[in-house]
Amino acid sequence: MPNSLARNMMALLLTLWLGACAKPPLVELETARNQLDIAAAAGAAELAPEAFLQARSVLLHGESLIAEEEYDHARQILPFAAEKAKLATRQARSRKDALEQEKRRQQKILEELQRQQQQAEQNKSVPRASIDESTEEQSESVTMVTPAPPPSPPPPQPVFSYQVTPGETLWTISAQAEVYADPLLWPLLYKANRDQIKDPRQIYQGQVLTVPRKHSQADLDEARATARSSEIFPVPKGIRNSER
Repeated sequence: MPNSLARNMMALLLTLWLGACAKPPLVELETARNQLDIAAAAGAAELAPEAFLQARSVLLHGESLIAEEEYDHARQILPFAAEKAKLATRQARSRKDALEQEKRRQQKILEELQRQQQQAEQNKSVPRASIDESTEEQSESVTMVTPAPPPSPPPPQPVFSYQVTPGETLWTISAQAEVYADPLLWPLLYKANRDQIKDPRQIYQGQVLTVPRKHSQADLDEARATARSSEIFPVPKGIRNSER
Protein backbone atom coordinates (compact mmCIF):
# COMPACT_ATOMS: atom_id res chain seq x y z
CA MET A 1 0.00 0.00 0.00
CA PRO A 2 2.69 2.52 0.79
CA ASN A 3 4.39 1.86 -2.52
CA SER A 4 1.16 2.47 -4.38
CA LEU A 5 0.64 5.75 -2.53
CA ALA A 6 4.11 6.90 -3.43
CA ARG A 7 3.58 6.09 -7.06
CA ASN A 8 0.35 8.03 -7.05
CA MET A 9 2.05 11.06 -5.48
CA MET A 10 4.83 11.01 -8.05
CA ALA A 11 2.33 10.77 -10.87
CA LEU A 12 0.40 13.72 -9.43
CA LEU A 13 3.52 15.88 -9.14
CA LEU A 14 4.56 15.01 -12.66
CA THR A 15 1.12 15.91 -13.92
CA LEU A 16 1.23 19.25 -12.11
CA TRP A 17 4.69 20.01 -13.45
CA LEU A 18 3.72 19.12 -17.00
CA GLY A 19 0.64 21.23 -16.61
CA ALA A 20 2.73 24.19 -15.50
CA CYS A 21 5.10 23.76 -18.42
CA ALA A 22 2.12 23.48 -20.74
CA LYS A 23 0.97 26.98 -19.76
CA PRO A 24 2.26 29.94 -21.82
CA PRO A 25 4.97 32.05 -20.06
CA LEU A 26 2.74 35.10 -19.71
CA VAL A 27 4.80 36.68 -16.91
CA GLU A 28 8.02 36.50 -18.93
CA LEU A 29 6.20 37.81 -21.97
CA GLU A 30 4.75 40.78 -20.10
CA THR A 31 8.13 41.61 -18.53
CA ALA A 32 9.88 41.61 -21.88
CA ARG A 33 7.16 43.81 -23.44
CA ASN A 34 7.30 46.32 -20.56
CA GLN A 35 11.11 46.58 -20.78
CA LEU A 36 10.94 47.13 -24.53
CA ASP A 37 8.32 49.90 -24.03
CA ILE A 38 10.62 51.58 -21.49
CA ALA A 39 13.53 51.40 -23.95
CA ALA A 40 11.40 52.89 -26.71
CA ALA A 41 10.34 55.75 -24.42
CA ALA A 42 14.02 56.45 -23.67
CA GLY A 43 14.69 56.84 -27.39
CA ALA A 44 16.68 53.63 -27.68
CA ALA A 45 15.46 53.05 -31.24
CA GLU A 46 17.66 56.00 -32.29
CA LEU A 47 20.22 56.27 -29.48
CA ALA A 48 20.94 52.54 -28.98
CA PRO A 49 19.59 50.90 -32.13
CA GLU A 50 21.64 47.69 -31.99
CA ALA A 51 20.53 46.58 -28.51
CA PHE A 52 16.97 47.77 -29.14
CA LEU A 53 16.61 45.79 -32.37
CA GLN A 54 18.01 42.68 -30.74
CA ALA A 55 15.54 42.96 -27.86
CA ARG A 56 12.58 43.45 -30.24
CA SER A 57 13.70 40.57 -32.46
CA VAL A 58 13.95 38.17 -29.53
CA LEU A 59 10.57 39.32 -28.21
CA LEU A 60 8.91 38.71 -31.57
CA HIS A 61 10.49 35.28 -31.70
CA GLY A 62 9.21 34.50 -28.22
CA GLU A 63 5.71 35.61 -29.20
CA SER A 64 5.80 33.35 -32.25
CA LEU A 65 6.90 30.41 -30.08
CA ILE A 66 3.97 31.00 -27.74
CA ALA A 67 1.65 31.09 -30.71
CA GLU A 68 3.05 27.71 -31.76
CA GLU A 69 2.62 26.49 -28.14
CA GLU A 70 6.33 25.95 -27.71
CA TYR A 71 6.09 27.36 -24.21
CA ASP A 72 9.27 25.88 -22.81
CA HIS A 73 11.43 27.40 -25.52
CA ALA A 74 9.64 30.73 -25.23
CA ARG A 75 10.15 30.71 -21.45
CA GLN A 76 13.90 30.39 -22.02
CA ILE A 77 14.39 33.22 -24.52
CA LEU A 78 11.95 35.88 -23.27
CA PRO A 79 14.19 36.85 -20.29
CA PHE A 80 16.96 37.46 -22.80
CA ALA A 81 14.68 39.92 -24.62
CA ALA A 82 14.03 41.72 -21.33
CA GLU A 83 17.75 42.01 -20.54
CA LYS A 84 18.52 43.33 -24.01
CA ALA A 85 15.77 45.91 -23.61
CA LYS A 86 17.27 47.02 -20.26
CA LEU A 87 20.68 47.37 -21.91
CA ALA A 88 19.18 49.46 -24.71
CA THR A 89 17.56 51.72 -22.10
CA ARG A 90 20.87 52.28 -20.26
CA GLN A 91 22.74 53.00 -23.48
CA ALA A 92 20.08 55.41 -24.68
CA ARG A 93 20.06 57.37 -21.44
CA SER A 94 23.86 57.54 -21.37
CA ARG A 95 23.95 58.73 -24.96
CA LYS A 96 21.25 61.29 -24.22
CA ASP A 97 23.22 62.68 -21.28
CA ALA A 98 26.33 62.99 -23.47
CA LEU A 99 24.35 64.85 -26.13
CA GLU A 100 22.93 67.21 -23.52
CA GLN A 101 26.40 67.99 -22.18
CA GLU A 102 27.68 68.69 -25.67
CA LYS A 103 24.70 70.92 -26.34
CA ARG A 104 25.40 72.93 -23.18
CA ARG A 105 29.06 73.25 -24.15
CA GLN A 106 28.17 74.53 -27.61
CA GLN A 107 25.72 76.97 -26.05
CA LYS A 108 28.44 78.37 -23.80
CA ILE A 109 30.75 78.80 -26.78
CA LEU A 110 28.02 80.64 -28.68
CA GLU A 111 27.32 82.93 -25.72
CA GLU A 112 31.01 83.73 -25.38
CA LEU A 113 31.26 84.61 -29.08
CA GLN A 114 28.23 86.85 -28.79
CA ARG A 115 29.74 88.57 -25.75
CA GLN A 116 33.00 89.20 -27.60
CA GLN A 117 31.12 90.57 -30.59
CA GLN A 118 29.16 92.94 -28.37
CA GLN A 119 32.37 94.07 -26.69
CA ALA A 120 33.97 94.77 -30.08
CA GLU A 121 30.95 96.81 -31.15
CA GLN A 122 31.08 98.81 -27.93
CA ASN A 123 34.77 99.54 -28.49
CA LYS A 124 33.97 100.83 -31.99
CA SER A 125 31.37 103.19 -30.57
CA VAL A 126 33.84 104.93 -28.21
CA PRO A 127 34.49 108.53 -29.45
CA ARG A 128 37.80 109.02 -31.27
CA ALA A 129 38.75 111.93 -29.03
CA SER A 130 38.55 109.72 -25.96
CA ILE A 131 40.78 107.15 -27.63
CA ASP A 132 43.34 109.81 -28.61
CA GLU A 133 43.36 111.25 -25.09
CA SER A 134 43.83 107.82 -23.60
CA THR A 135 46.64 107.12 -26.06
CA GLU A 136 48.36 110.40 -25.20
CA GLU A 137 48.11 109.67 -21.50
CA GLN A 138 49.61 106.24 -22.02
CA SER A 139 52.38 107.76 -24.15
CA GLU A 140 53.20 110.31 -21.46
CA SER A 141 53.18 107.59 -18.84
CA VAL A 142 55.53 105.49 -20.90
CA THR A 143 57.80 108.47 -21.46
CA MET A 144 57.99 109.19 -17.77
CA VAL A 145 59.02 105.66 -16.85
CA THR A 146 61.43 105.13 -19.74
CA PRO A 147 64.67 103.95 -18.13
CA ALA A 148 67.96 105.68 -18.77
CA PRO A 149 70.14 104.19 -21.51
CA PRO A 150 72.63 101.60 -20.25
CA PRO A 151 76.17 102.82 -19.62
CA SER A 152 78.70 102.44 -22.38
CA PRO A 153 80.78 99.28 -22.19
CA PRO A 154 84.24 99.72 -20.72
CA PRO A 155 87.11 100.11 -23.18
CA PRO A 156 89.03 96.94 -24.05
CA GLN A 157 91.69 95.97 -21.60
CA PRO A 158 95.30 96.48 -22.73
CA VAL A 159 96.22 92.95 -21.60
CA PHE A 160 94.62 89.59 -22.27
CA SER A 161 95.55 85.95 -21.71
CA TYR A 162 96.40 83.16 -24.11
CA GLN A 163 96.46 79.45 -23.27
CA VAL A 164 99.18 77.44 -24.99
CA THR A 165 98.09 74.47 -27.09
CA PRO A 166 100.23 71.50 -28.17
CA GLY A 167 103.09 72.28 -30.60
CA GLU A 168 102.97 76.05 -30.20
CA THR A 169 105.96 78.34 -29.67
CA LEU A 170 106.32 82.00 -28.81
CA TRP A 171 107.01 82.57 -32.51
CA THR A 172 103.75 80.92 -33.70
CA ILE A 173 101.70 82.48 -30.94
CA SER A 174 102.96 85.97 -31.71
CA ALA A 175 102.16 85.42 -35.39
CA GLN A 176 98.46 84.80 -34.69
CA ALA A 177 96.09 87.57 -35.72
CA GLU A 178 94.44 87.77 -32.30
CA VAL A 179 97.83 88.19 -30.61
CA TYR A 180 100.26 90.43 -32.58
CA ALA A 181 99.97 89.15 -36.15
CA ASP A 182 103.77 89.39 -36.29
CA PRO A 183 106.09 86.51 -35.30
CA LEU A 184 108.99 88.95 -34.77
CA LEU A 185 107.22 90.34 -31.69
CA TRP A 186 107.68 87.14 -29.70
CA PRO A 187 110.20 88.90 -27.39
CA LEU A 188 107.26 90.92 -26.01
CA LEU A 189 105.59 87.70 -24.89
CA TYR A 190 108.80 86.41 -23.38
CA LYS A 191 109.40 89.65 -21.51
CA ALA A 192 105.84 89.77 -20.12
CA ASN A 193 105.98 86.16 -18.90
CA ARG A 194 109.52 85.85 -17.52
CA ASP A 195 108.04 84.66 -14.24
CA GLN A 196 106.97 81.37 -15.85
CA ILE A 197 109.24 81.07 -18.93
CA LYS A 198 112.89 80.31 -18.25
CA ASP A 199 113.81 79.38 -21.80
CA PRO A 200 111.90 80.98 -24.73
CA ARG A 201 112.20 77.68 -26.56
CA GLN A 202 110.31 75.82 -23.84
CA ILE A 203 106.65 76.57 -23.25
CA TYR A 204 104.12 73.93 -22.34
CA GLN A 205 100.59 72.98 -23.15
CA GLY A 206 98.13 74.58 -20.76
CA GLN A 207 100.33 77.55 -19.80
CA VAL A 208 98.39 80.79 -19.67
CA LEU A 209 100.47 83.63 -21.08
CA THR A 210 99.91 87.30 -20.45
CA VAL A 211 99.66 89.24 -23.71
CA PRO A 212 100.22 92.97 -23.17
CA ARG A 213 98.61 95.18 -25.79
CA LYS A 214 99.79 98.75 -25.44
CA HIS A 215 103.29 99.25 -26.75
CA SER A 216 105.10 102.25 -28.09
CA GLN A 217 106.64 102.15 -31.54
CA ALA A 218 110.05 102.04 -29.88
CA ASP A 219 109.01 98.86 -27.98
CA LEU A 220 107.89 97.23 -31.22
CA ASP A 221 111.07 98.17 -33.08
CA GLU A 222 113.22 96.89 -30.23
CA ALA A 223 111.34 93.55 -30.11
CA ARG A 224 111.74 93.02 -33.86
CA ALA A 225 115.40 93.87 -33.72
CA THR A 226 115.90 91.39 -30.88
CA ALA A 227 114.10 88.68 -32.81
CA ARG A 228 116.19 89.24 -35.96
CA SER A 229 119.46 89.14 -34.10
CA SER A 230 118.50 86.15 -31.92
CA GLU A 231 119.14 82.58 -32.92
CA ILE A 232 116.42 81.24 -30.63
CA PHE A 233 113.93 81.20 -33.49
CA PRO A 234 115.67 81.32 -36.88
CA VAL A 235 114.15 84.13 -38.91
CA PRO A 236 113.44 83.31 -42.56
CA LYS A 237 115.40 85.45 -45.00
CA GLY A 238 112.32 87.19 -46.33
CA ILE A 239 111.20 88.26 -42.88
CA ARG A 240 114.73 89.14 -41.68
CA ASN A 241 115.23 91.63 -44.48
CA SER A 242 111.70 93.10 -44.37
CA GLU A 243 110.72 96.18 -42.46
CA ARG A 244 107.38 96.26 -40.70
